[in-house]
Amino acid sequence: MRSGTAIVTILSLGLLISVPAGAEEVQVAKVYRDYPGYINPAVCENPNLEKPAAGESVAKPPETPLAVTAPAPNPPAAAMPPAVQPVQPAPEVQDTPTTMEPAVVMPAAEMKRPCVPAPYWEQSDDPVDVPYLTVWAGVVATNDIDFDPDVDVSFDAGYGFGAALGYDFGPARLEIEASDRNSNTDEVTVGDIEIDGDQDLDIQTLMINGFADFQTGGNLTPYLGAGIGCARVEVDNEDDTVLAGQVAAGVLIAVSPAVAIDLGYRFMMTDDVEIDGAELDVRQHTAMLGVQIRF
Repeated sequence: MRSGTAIVTILSLGLLISVPAGAEEVQVAKVYRDYPGYINPAVCENPNLEKPAAGESVAKPPETPLAVTAPAPNPPAAAMPPAVQPVQPAPEVQDTPTTMEPAVVMPAAEMKRPCVPAPYWEQSDDPVDVPYLTVWAGVVATNDIDFDPDVDVSFDAGYGFGAALGYDFGPARLEIEASDRNSNTDEVTVGDIEIDGDQDLDIQTLMINGFADFQTGGNLTPYLGAGIGCARVEVDNEDDTVLAGQVAAGVLIAVSPAVAIDLGYRFMMTDDVEIDGAELDVRQHTAMLGVQIRF
């Protein structure tokens, strides 16, 4: 009797304990089914949503048009970053002294000229009025002189010297010249007889000479000239003054702007000279070396 009562009591206690647990589970399941988003796995639908009546269409939510994004416009030039330029090395600055004078460039024509003094008419500031003095000395050769058909006189080589004062007009010169030429007789031939001579022949001249100079662009200036004047011819203390003339040729060699060497030749002739009752013509050749000095 007591054992049956105990069994009943144990079963009653177990029922009391299990009932609250089951009620709680039923309450949780009900809440879950009432959730708006609940989906019944048996029918794959939400029992909480009202089904539309027959013939009714389910309203679909309006479709939102897709937004088309337009490409961004090109940024203005001001907004664009500046292009990176390569860094150029700064040019080297050469320090030059401020007191340096500019170089003088000579014309090509002057650079090609020889390093010699220019012709006189290029060196003078006023070539129309350039005075000069020439002094010279040389060797004199006198042609044989016939006193008469039977007398022939030959002469030894003599000497001569002179001086001239003139003006240079550019390519032409004009001067007054005084000279003295002296020779001794070598032999006197009378017929077929030869006699040693011992007479002196002295000729003094005063002439006006004109010269033409030929420009060469260097320090050599050839010239030609002629002169006319008078000559005093003396033989053994007897003399006669006659008309005389000469022709000349030579070259001036400039050694400085004011000095030139004169290498020249003179051929001098006289009119008939009367000496001791005889007539003779004098012909002389002179090789001269002179110096011309310009003022």
